[in-house]
Order: sequence, then structure tokens, then C-alpha cells
Amino acid sequence: MLRRIFILFFPVFLFANFENIAEKGLELATFMNLKDVKNFKNSLNEIIDLSADEIKKFDTKSSNLGLDLPKFLENLATDENKKNYLNKIRIMFGEQLKYAADPLKILLKNEINNLSENELNEIMDGKILLSDFIKKYDFNAIREIIFPLIADLSLNENFKRNYKNLTGNSLTSDFNSKFTNEFLSEFFVKAANEEIKFRQNSNATFEALKKLLK
Repeated sequence: MLRRIFILFFPVFLFANFENIAEKGLELATFMNLKDVKNFKNSLNEIIDLSADEIKKFDTKSSNLGLDLPKFLENLATDENKKNYLNKIRIMFGEQLKYAADPLKILLKNEINNLSENELNEIMDGKILLSDFIKKYDFNAIREIIFPLIADLSLNENFKRNYKNLTGNSLTSDFNSKFTNEFLSEFFVKAANEEIKFRQNSNATFEALKKLLK
């Protein structure tokens, strides 16, 4: 349950060290249910800071790299060889995303800090999904951070070789835009679904705790 909250901030936060920041996720869920605006905002900022720090030191050689690539690549991994090529692409992409940690941290913290009390209340009440809010107002800014990293990656000879082994084709001129747009679009669909699940689980947990404390 706690893990799901981190999907709200950005794909790279999916493979942060959640053991180190799970406590903050619990605090966030508590403040959300208590409708504590000030502490809810503070917890969001703390989670973003901690997640970004963990991402920068994450070992992308780990076999548990929880990073989804765009479906147009994932769907091609139909045998062990292609799965191996896909995983190499995933690792290289994960290494690039480390460079996004600080810019994304600044962007997202600015967005959180500029939220009005009314907007925060609507997010805590579930009237607005935080993931939808970020997508609406920050998609292009996030894209501007990610796109150059993909463009740089597409110049890497090892990346190009693994891509060709996976797809059977060389990189095309529209690859950078296609990869970036589909990666972000697919992420935000998943983020919205996970946020809904997180809210349902945290609400149920909070209600159970209230009954125990009566």
C-alpha cells in the first residue's frame, strides 16, 4: 500500500529505496485522512526529497528494476533473447533517468508549494487526483526534462545495437519524441490507477485504526 504513493511523483520514483521512506508514506496517508493541509504538503515535499536522493544512488544493475518501458518496446519481448535486449535498454534508460532526479525534484516541489489550500483540500478529498493535476499542469515541463536524456541515449552505440536486436530495425528520426511521449502518457494512466488504489487502501486502514482507538 505505502509503495503506491511514490508513483505519483514520477516514474523514476518507482525504483527508489522504499524501505527508507515508507514511514513518510504512512504519515502522508494519515495527514490526507485527517485533512491536515500543512502537514500533508510538508510530507509531499519530504517524500520528493527522499525519493530523489534514493534514485541518484540506485543500482540499475539490480534484477528488480521496476521501470516500465513504453509498450511498443515491452510488447516485443517475446522470447528470452529479446527480453535480454529489452532489459539492457531498461538499464540504460534507468541510468539516464538518474540525471532527471534533481530537475524533477525542483519542478514538483514548486508545483506542490504553489498549490492553494483549496486545491490541497480537493486532492486530499479525492475530488482531484494528484497525478491528474501534475499531468495537466506539468506534462510539458516534465517532457522537457526527459526528452534530452532520451535524445542523448539514442546516440549511444550500445543502445542502438540493443534496440535493433529487439525490434529488427534501426532507430528512426521520430524515436525520441515517440519514446518520451508514450513513456509519459502510459505512466500517467498507471499513476492515476495506482493513486485510486492507494486512496482506497489508506482510507480503509485509517477507518480500521479509528475503530481500534475508540
